[in-house]
Amino acid sequence: MAPGQLRWHLTLARTMYDVLRNNDARAIINHVLSEAAPGSSVHAGAQQLLAIVDGGTTDKGRRSKPFGATREGASRNREWALTRGHAWALMKKGQFQEAEPVLRQVMAIKPDDHRAPYDLGKTLIALSRYPEAIHAMKESIALSPDGDIYPDAIFRIGQCHAHLSQWDEARKHFDRVLAIEHWRREPTYSMTFPHLHRVEAARTEAIEHATRLGQLTDVPLLPSNPEEPDSSIFLDHANQATPQHQLVSSPLSDRDAIIGRDSFRAWFSHIIPAHAVERDDLQTGTHDFLPLNPRDTFHPDDPEITLVFGVLLPSYDAIQLTAEYVLEPGSIGSPQSPIGRDTVELTNSEQSGYFILHAPEEGWPIGIYRVDLFMGDQVSAATHVDEVWFRIVESQKP
Repeated sequence: MAPGQLRWHLTLARTMYDVLRNNDARAIINHVLSEAAPGSSVHAGAQQLLAIVDGGTTDKGRRSKPFGATREGASRNREWALTRGHAWALMKKGQFQEAEPVLRQVMAIKPDDHRAPYDLGKTLIALSRYPEAIHAMKESIALSPDGDIYPDAIFRIGQCHAHLSQWDEARKHFDRVLAIEHWRREPTYSMTFPHLHRVEAARTEAIEHATRLGQLTDVPLLPSNPEEPDSSIFLDHANQATPQHQLVSSPLSDRDAIIGRDSFRAWFSHIIPAHAVERDDLQTGTHDFLPLNPRDTFHPDDPEITLVFGVLLPSYDAIQLTAEYVLEPGSIGSPQSPIGRDTVELTNSEQSGYFILHAPEEGWPIGIYRVDLFMGDQVSAATHVDEVWFRIVESQKP
């Protein structure tokens, strides 16, 4: 490589980092730092890249995959799912002090799980630790592949600034949310967008306090029906605009979609939509089914969706379970009858299984789907035991 082309050296260093050759990347960066003029753009870029390589940011490299296809990866994936479920259960009970260390454990097991710092941020807000909550929410936005939690995270960051009496900073965050209120009509954001009346009330209060304390700077006029949000609404720390109209994979915000809708009658320990399933044979002679690439957002051309579940208690007799799925009313092309049905049978002592939800012949219509789960092979209100949701969004164009 040409010794004078230091920018090329930085590109090579980034490539080394992406393929997890950190020592090689660090050596190249140090060479650039020794050759580039201090204060130059090349020198600044090398310093920034060195911070990434040294772990000073949330950028883990494009080739970093915490879970591989190995048995060790499957075991770690199972540990992540169980720990995640434990954290959600603690949050649901309001035991936030206990939930915090569990969520940090989830982040250590799977560093790219953007929902973990998001939930940690909510937990820290409940514990009145607002500066830490702001940091966690920003980390969640930076990790999010498509910004699905962006509107709600921005709103919560604004609430944190309000609790810290940083009223003008709070107002700016509320303005950002209101400027993109039309995103609520898009499936990617419809499940997570904060209620507008709460945002508007919070903004009004922030302006009043900021005006009284002399904190108020400029107050932009919000467009009534914005077609495109201004790029300034995005956080600078993310280093890129959060995708606005790319309806790509993103988890739903409703935790009940994973742990069951009704804890009183809950029959399942977990219900997880995924792309595939793997059988994990245990030393006890039993087995578990583990979700591969778990998510609850899929695309129209996916041939099938796997619904992996676990039951709370084993049955002494073989039992049948039925899943029936339907496109929710209000979605485009919503049918009047169920799209499909699958029935499975659990034998003695089995505590996990999976359903296969096959796509219609013409592919999945865009929208939100509800899967009703029944005990036995008869579908009725008397045999209904639980429900879960997933959604179909347009595939991301290359």
